Amino acid sequence: MAFATNDPLALPMMTVDENLMGRLCDAHAMGEQAEKMLSATAERLKNYPVLEERSLTHLDQPARRASWCASAFFAGRGRTSSVKDVAARSTATAPGCAA
Repeated sequence: MAFATNDPLALPMMTVDENLMGRLCDAHAMGEQAEKMLSATAERLKNYPVLEERSLTHLDQPARRASWCASAFFAGRGRTSSVKDVAARSTATAPGCAA
């Protein structure tokens, strides 16, 4: 991390690579959350085959985006945040349990 000033109390600035890795990590967690939410929605729509099919057609989009984010992230030698992934999954599961 680089510092904006010579002040030792100044907060460190993120480098471009650190910023990119943080954003890719967030995007990966959001992709997993979206995938989980769409799966839960499709599960609730079992009695409505047309709506269930539409929900399932959208399911591959977040999976492809999460895969792309993960490959770009790991190419930059980053590692995903397990805490963010677990939080995203549990947040996505909550609406599915309410049905």
